[in-house]
Amino acid sequence: MSAILNNPEELKKLFPVKMHYLYFNFAADGPLPVPSKNALCQALDELSLEGMMAVNKQIAIYENIREELAILFQSQPEHFAFIKNTSEGVLLALLALDIREGENYVVAEDAFPTTIRMMESNCKGEMRKIKITSPLPVQDQVINVIDKKTRAIVLDWVHFFTGKIVDLEAIIPLAHSKNIFTIIDGIQGAGAVSIDLDKSGIDFF
Repeated sequence: MSAILNNPEELKKLFPVKMHYLYFNFAADGPLPVPSKNALCQALDELSLEGMMAVNKQIAIYENIREELAILFQSQPEHFAFIKNTSEGVLLALLALDIREGENYVVAEDAFPTTIRMMESNCKGEMRKIKITSPLPVQDQVINVIDKKTRAIVLDWVHFFTGKIVDLEAIIPLAHSKNIFTIIDGIQGAGAVSIDLDKSGIDFF
């Protein structure tokens, strides 16, 4: 697979849609690559013929995915869990911190809208907002709003709309120096920008 990933022409063959379109841009929805289509067809055949996929086979698939993710993100397989979507993952991480009234957490008001709405509806504590798209560096904005009651900093790694990359190497040490947890929405950068999760110091990715 690595040989294919390093060869644009071979990679293009994995997406038959490219035979008809010169350009496509999808986020939450998009065309399936051939290997994914084949895996889905195989799973449907098993469901049709056997009634269900054997549990041990399901577990093996999950473990294989964890191993692949560990390579992609330079981490350990046991560090990965399966979540329905990114917004839910961010929310679960924030809820796990059990932020109380009188405490606060920092978010980017221009982050993915669904994530912001879910936090506003489900989390206690004060939501303090900064802007990823501001000309002022994110770390400077964070310094201006955190205090001794700040429990978490929640940020997009790569901004969903502009593509601006947040300087995690500036944010993470700052947060840890203040005993603040970091929750990073990595979906827009995952696979496109390299990251070493084990060395990054990110608490939830």
